[in-house]
Amino acid sequence: MHSYNKKTYQIVNQRLVVKALEELYYEEILKFEKENGNDFSLKLKKNTYQFKAKPGIWDNIHIKGETLKKLDSEGVEHEIRADRFFHEIQYLCEMSDSTLSQFIEELNQTLYSDMIQYEKYKNLNMHELIDKDYVYIDQLLPGHPKILLNKGRIGFNIDDIEAFAPESLNSFKLRWIGVHKSIVISDNFNDYYKYVSKFINLSEIDADLNDYFLIPVHPWQWAKYIKVQFQREIYDDLIIDFGVRGQKMTPQVSIRTLSHPEIPYDIKLPLSILNTSCVRGIPSKYIESSSLISEGLENIIIGDSFLNKKMAILKECAAIKVKKDTFEELEEGLYRYKEMLGVVFRESVSGKLSDEEKAVPTAALFFKNYKESFLVELLKRYNISIRFSE
Repeated sequence: MHSYNKKTYQIVNQRLVVKALEELYYEEILKFEKENGNDFSLKLKKNTYQFKAKPGIWDNIHIKGETLKKLDSEGVEHEIRADRFFHEIQYLCEMSDSTLSQFIEELNQTLYSDMIQYEKYKNLNMHELIDKDYVYIDQLLPGHPKILLNKGRIGFNIDDIEAFAPESLNSFKLRWIGVHKSIVISDNFNDYYKYVSKFINLSEIDADLNDYFLIPVHPWQWAKYIKVQFQREIYDDLIIDFGVRGQKMTPQVSIRTLSHPEIPYDIKLPLSILNTSCVRGIPSKYIESSSLISEGLENIIIGDSFLNKKMAILKECAAIKVKKDTFEELEEGLYRYKEMLGVVFRESVSGKLSDEEKAVPTAALFFKNYKESFLVELLKRYNISIRFSE
């Protein structure tokens, strides 16, 4: 279990407030006063936030985080707290108390995971990181660059974060179940077991695969929802539990997309946590057409003389959504109850690479700590000249 000190907590709070200032300025919710040169201030009812910044190319602003200060009306400097900051700008954001309450819950969840991410990140050897695989680097990404609370994950406790969150750098096995065809919506059934067989040994499964689909389930989802909400289906043998099996899978930064370095497909699963504004499920309306859309996009790229040399897509190959009749029949029922169980198989980045190729998430090019830059180390590795300019 991770343990942190107040200094780390203050660092992630300051970073989150900087991000909020930048994003809410871009969204024209906050207005800054320009003092001298690169000096700016945000004057609120009781406090003023001061900082240095420079303009970006999209009418945005880049704040130098270490310069941010919070001053009261007497000019006395105070600790920067993200929760207190959003209290102070509540009237500008026009948030109700109930909305702000839930916002602060997601904020505290985000700060906790940000501390894990910060501790993993601060001492990274950027030179050594170049040799890591795509998924390992992806796990270190800080999350959605625009959404302020990108690690809200309402539903996860600290043990769940330790076990299943990408910043914890853990891998885990999935639970596999058989689901009777009478309660599923499927896409690309004919090739379905081509993908499943990459993850588990089909000969070990004691079920008639002509009548059942094999589906992986996230262990958190099984314990929290499936075993309870699908009790009747389990007792009626519409769902058969085959237990935890197969290879350990690694969560990407998107948390519910899972990868294995030697398997050319990723698995995307429902994970009924509230994260980045919605509950992450598998909706019915995309299931029956996902592989067709992917094929269509690939055909467009293949047929374009420019794109076919520059681009490849990660196709969705097959998908399944399991129906729960008592939820499905409620036309105006909440969507999260209709999206709890299913799977999407998607081509992985590793499956697109030749032996001589290496993939790096684009966002990783911005990695840097107090002494190294990932991009600079990458250029050095391949003897590409570097020229800096202001």
